[in-house]
Amino acid sequence: MISDTAISNLHGYYNALHGQTEAIVQAFNDARAKGLIADDIEWVEPFGTLHGADAVIRDLFRAHTTAMSDLFFRADAIFPANETCACVIGHTGGALRTGAELSGQFVHVWEFKDSTAIRMTTFNEDGVLQRALGLDPRADEAQAMAALRAALQHASDSEGS
Repeated sequence: MISDTAISNLHGYYNALHGQTEAIVQAFNDARAKGLIADDIEWVEPFGTLHGADAVIRDLFRAHTTAMSDLFFRADAIFPANETCACVIGHTGGALRTGAELSGQFVHVWEFKDSTAIRMTTFNEDGVLQRALGLDPRADEAQAMAALRAALQHASDSEGS
């Protein structure tokens, strides 16, 4: 069974997951310092798997928060799912630097060894970024990323004018 400490630390982690880049990174590093997240965690996203906590910060959090002026993850439910896993069901959202708002649902499955997470697998609602950019929710990732780059460039050009 997942320890009460691990469940409590997950609650604390999600309670701190809001704000800009440094706040998100700080929440992640605080969770590492408490032993919630292993340094060699396997982090599974729809786009691929990141290996290690430093890769999660560099390739996920910094990349996401660069495009966003605000980001949050709210855990609506956290519960043990079996002997080694906990499940988090919640909502994520924020504002792109373009001003567009986004909101969606997620499921995070955390696998533990003792009270430390060794794997996190995320399942996200489809079409969240696409809707925020005014695209068809079924637009593929390449279309969404091209639209995001163009929107961010436009926002940057507008700020410089």
